[in-house]
Amino acid sequence: MEDLGSPKQTMPSEVVVGPLETANDSNSNPWSPWATYSANTQATTSSYLDGLVPDENFADEFEQQWMAHTSGSDADMTIAALQKLLFRTELPARSVEKILGLTVRGRVVQKAEFKFALALAAYAQQGQELIIDVVTMAKPPIPYPKIVDMPEGVSQNDDSWTVATQAEMTETVIIRLEGEKEGFLFTHHNYNIESSRGDVSRRFSDFVWLHDCLLVRYPFRNIPNLPPKRLTVSGHSLSTDANFLETRRRGLQRYMNFILNHPILKTDGLVLTFLETPSLESWRKNTKVALEEESQMLNRVKAMSIPVDLDERIDKLKVRIPNLIDNWTTLCAQFERILKRNETDARDYITLSMTMGTVIESDSQSWGRGQGDTVSDNLTLAKTGLEEYASVAYDRTLQMSLQALEASRYVRDLYIAYLSLLSRYDKLTPHSVEKLKKNMERSQRKIQTLAQALEREGDLKQRRKFENEIHTQNTIIESAQVQIQHALTKRQFARYCVWTELIQLQHQETPLVYNVIRTLINSHIQKYNDSGSTWKALKEKLTVN
Repeated sequence: MEDLGSPKQTMPSEVVVGPLETANDSNSNPWSPWATYSANTQATTSSYLDGLVPDENFADEFEQQWMAHTSGSDADMTIAALQKLLFRTELPARSVEKILGLTVRGRVVQKAEFKFALALAAYAQQGQELIIDVVTMAKPPIPYPKIVDMPEGVSQNDDSWTVATQAEMTETVIIRLEGEKEGFLFTHHNYNIESSRGDVSRRFSDFVWLHDCLLVRYPFRNIPNLPPKRLTVSGHSLSTDANFLETRRRGLQRYMNFILNHPILKTDGLVLTFLETPSLESWRKNTKVALEEESQMLNRVKAMSIPVDLDERIDKLKVRIPNLIDNWTTLCAQFERILKRNETDARDYITLSMTMGTVIESDSQSWGRGQGDTVSDNLTLAKTGLEEYASVAYDRTLQMSLQALEASRYVRDLYIAYLSLLSRYDKLTPHSVEKLKKNMERSQRKIQTLAQALEREGDLKQRRKFENEIHTQNTIIESAQVQIQHALTKRQFARYCVWTELIQLQHQETPLVYNVIRTLINSHIQKYNDSGSTWKALKEKLTVN
C-alpha cells in the first residue's frame, strides 16, 4: 500500500537539460522553461515544429546561417552553438533561456528549431511576446534578428547581467518640441527624438507607456522618473505654458539618456522599438507586448557577490539619499536663480544699448553733432559695444548657465531614481516565506496525526476519508514548496539587482558630479573671456581728445 503518511515522492523523469543550467538546476529552478517538459534523450529525426511554417516564409539569412553552422551538411546543430548565436542578439539571458525552452526538444538542434529560435529572437528584439504563435501567425518574410559581432577577447558566454563600468554617457538623444497638434478633443504636443537610430515623433503619452512597461519588466532596476504631464499653480494648468513645456522637454531628454546608458535597459526590445518604429500607435495596436518580469536564478558567483550586510546598507541609504536629493534640489533652484539673473542682466544691457541710441539722437538734435565728432563717435562705439556684449551675455552665457543647471538635474534625477528603486524593493520583494513555512509545518503535523489515525482505523470508508485528507495536505505542502522557491528566487535576484544598481549609480555619479563643476567653471570662463574681449576691443576704439 502507498505510504500516505509522508509527502509524496515523485519518480524523477529524465529532463532535457538547458544550456544555461545543470540537471540539478532544472529541477530546482521554478522559473526555468527547461523544467516544464521531459523528453527522450536520443536525437530524433523530426521536430514538432516541422511543417508549421513553409521554408520560403523565412528570410534568406536563416538558411545562410544554418549552412554556415552545419558546414553545408545535413548534420544537426548543438544546443551550445545555438545558445552562443542567441547571445549575440544581445537579448537578456532570461529571454535566451526561454527561446531555447520553447524550441529545442532534444539533445541537438534541428533545422526547424533553429529557424524558429532565431525568428523568436527577432520578434523579441521588437518587444513582442515570446510564444510560438508569434512565428506561425507572422506574415512573410519572417525577419532575421540583429546579430552583433563579439568583441575580441570576450567570450560569447559572457554574462549579460554584468554591470557596466563606463563613466561617460556613451549614447545620447536630442529631443525637440514640435508644433501644437490638433487632437479629437484636445490639442497636444509631439516630441521629435533624434538618436543614432534615426528620428521619430512621439507624444508624451508614448513616454508614459514606455515608462510603465519598463517598471513592470524591470521593477528592481534604476529607472528614472518621468517629468509631470501637467503642473497646476493657483488652480491654473500650465500644460500649455511655454516655460513648462521646455522644462518637460528637458526632463524627457534626461529620461531617455538615462535609459540608453543603462547596461540592461538599453537593450530592451521596447526601448529599441520606441526609438525606431515610425508609427508607435499602429505598432501597439497590432502587437501583443510581453510584460514578463525580469528574473534569474543566480549562480554561485553572483549570489556570493551580494554583501551579507546589504539590508543594513539599504537602511542607511534610505536615510542618506533623501538628504542628498534635498541638497541637489536646492542647488538646482539656486542655478535657476542665477540663470534668471543672467537673463535679466542680458536684457538690461539690451535696454541700455537702446537707451544709448536715444542719447545719440538727443545729442545730435541738441548740439548738432554727427559722424566725425569725437563725442558722437564715442557714444556710437559704446552703443555698438553694449549690443555686442548683450548678444554674448544672452546667447553664450545663458546657454552655459543652462548646461550647468541641466548637469545638476542629472545628478538629482539619479538619486531620485535609486530612492524609488528602494521603495519598489520594499513593496515588491516577497515577505511570505516564513508564513508559508509555518503552513507547511502545520500540514506536516496534520499528516502525522492522520497517518496514525489511519493505522488504527479499520473502517474502509473512514480510511478513504483519511487518505483523501492526507493527499490534500500533501498538495498544500507541494504548493508551499513551489511558492517558497519562487519567493526565495525573486528575493535573491532583487537583492542582486539593488546591489549592482548601487554600483552602477556610483559609476555614474562621479562623471555627473564632475560635469556639474566643469560646466560651472567653463560657463564663467566663457562669460568673462567673451565679455572681456568685447570691452577691450571697445576701449581700443575710443578716441580721446
